[in-house]
Amino acid sequence: MALARTRHADVELAQKRHVGARPIDERGGGFDELAPLNIPERDALGALVGGARFQTFRADVADAGAVAGAFTGIDRFFEGAAPDVFVSCAAVSRGADFFSIALEDFDRAVAVNLRGLFLTAREAGIRMRSAGTGHMVMVTSVVAECAWAYEVAHSATKAAQLGLVRSLAVELAPWGIAVNAVGPGIVEVESRTLEQTRDRGDGRARALSRTPLARFADAAEVAETVRFLATVTGMTGQTVYVDGGFLATGLGYSEADKARLASASG
Repeated sequence: MALARTRHADVELAQKRHVGARPIDERGGGFDELAPLNIPERDALGALVGGARFQTFRADVADAGAVAGAFTGIDRFFEGAAPDVFVSCAAVSRGADFFSIALEDFDRAVAVNLRGLFLTAREAGIRMRSAGTGHMVMVTSVVAECAWAYEVAHSATKAAQLGLVRSLAVELAPWGIAVNAVGPGIVEVESRTLEQTRDRGDGRARALSRTPLARFADAAEVAETVRFLATVTGMTGQTVYVDGGFLATGLGYSEADKARLASASG
C-alpha cells in the first residue's frame, strides 16, 4: 500500500507525496515523498526512488488497529497533510482446488486481499475526504474476470475487490475522490506472496499461447498504468487490464488439468 501528497495545483505525479506499496519502477516512481507500507527492502527502495524523501511502515493490513497505527505514523510523516494518492496491491494466494484448500489459507486470502484493502482504503479515504480530493488505485488481477483452476481463493477475492472499487467510486465521488483499479495478467516478476500456479507443467506455455502480444507484462508497464490512474480525471469505478490481450482470448485448461480436478474431487 502507498499514499501520496502534493502542494501543487497540477497533478503531475512527480510533484506528489505518495503513500502505499509497489509498483515503483526503475525510473524512481516520480514521487517527491513516499510512505510505503510493508515494503521491507528499504535499501532497494531507496535506490529506486532516487532523491525522494521516504519512510517505510509495517503493519498487518488485516488488523484494524495495526493499520490505524500505521496511518498515524504516516500522518506525522506528511505533517498532517491528506494524501493525494493511495495505491493498494497487497495480496496473498495459495494454489489449491476447491475441495482441498485449507480453510486457514482461504481465510488469510480474504483477510489480506479484501479486508486489508477495505481497512487501508478507509483510512486513506477519511483523510482524502477532509481534503476534498484524491485518487485511489487498487491492483487487482485478470482472475477477477476469468477464473483459474487451483486459484479459488485468489479468484474470489480479486472479484470481490472489483465490487469494492465500484462501491467506493460511487460513495467517494461527492468528495472528488476517484477510485479505479489496474488488473495485471501474468507479470514477469517473482512474487513473495503469490503461488506460481501458472508455472506448473505447461501452464506458462498455454497462457502465452492465449496472449495476443505473445509476451507477459513487465512490472514497469503495470507501474505506468498505476501512474496514469493516479492522475486521471473524469474516470472512476473502472478497471484497466494490463494483460497483453489475454482477456480477449481467455485461457482454457488442458485435459491433464481436468483429470487432476476430477481426481481431487472424486
